[in-house]
Order: sequence, then structure tokens, then C-alpha cells
Amino acid sequence: MSHRYSKEIRDRAIKMRFEDGLTYIEIGEKLGVSDRTVSSWCKNYVKEIESGDGIIKNEIEIENARLKSENLSLKKNNDILINHIEMITDHNR
Repeated sequence: MSHRYSKEIRDRAIKMRFEDGLTYIEIGEKLGVSDRTVSSWCKNYVKEIESGDGIIKNEIEIENARLKSENLSLKKNNDILINHIEMITDHNR
């Protein structure tokens, strides 16, 4: 079944991916959209940016968004590791 989503939903999904660093699945669950749709929107967004004027600026924005997403993912992983270490340390006391 094909759905038409508003520009606001699409823009929100793109922001959640590139600014907030959420995964396609997380975004889809929050917005009620399939992760494949979110992935498609994000890929099209990157293509739109790359094809426009000011490519250098846009490349920096894309890289910045990618790095923000990676940083957020690393922070989440770090928090998980810290929690596990605390659990092990508490268990051994």
C-alpha cells in the first residue's frame, strides 16, 4: 500500500536522522513510517543537496551531520559499556 506523507513529516524525519542521529528504524517507529521510506527520504535529501549550488558548503554540512550521527552512536555505546562495567563492579563487591 502506498502512502503520501506531508513535507513536514519528511523534513522532521530528515532532521531526526542528520541532526539527532537516530536510526531509520527509530525514526520510523516515532513517526509511524517505514524505515525504508525514511532511508529513501534521506538518500534523496543528500542527492538534492549534492546537485545544488554551493556544493562545498553542502558537503561540509553532510559530513557534519554524518559525524554528529556517528558521535551520538558512540556516546550511546559508551553509556552501555559504562553501565555494564558498573554492574560487574557492583556484582563483585
